[in-house]
Amino acid sequence: MCVLEITRLALVHLGIGLLPFTFVSLVVAAAVRLSVGLRGRLMGWRVVNLGLWIVLAVTNGIKVAEEVRELDGLRGRQRKRSKYMVVDELTDVGVVVGVYIALRILEASLDPY
Repeated sequence: MCVLEITRLALVHLGIGLLPFTFVSLVVAAAVRLSVGLRGRLMGWRVVNLGLWIVLAVTNGIKVAEEVRELDGLRGRQRKRSKYMVVDELTDVGVVVGVYIALRILEASLDPY
């Protein structure tokens, strides 16, 4: 979903900001999880991954709140000269928040192999 959001924002020239760093953090967290803390070299890696999922969920939750506020300001209209409507972006980011919450729950409940 992160790649989808980056692509959509880039296509309509709205700017992608720091979204590529989110993608990098997801890849690093997955690599650390799959390698079980890089074969035991990283102590506390599960706590760091849990923190990452929480921070990403909160950050994107704030983003959802701002998009709802923007949608109220537009009163259902589309952004000026944009094909990426606020409702679509709200849906995309809402799904991302749900995925981060699910990842946090899974990280907390699964054994590290």
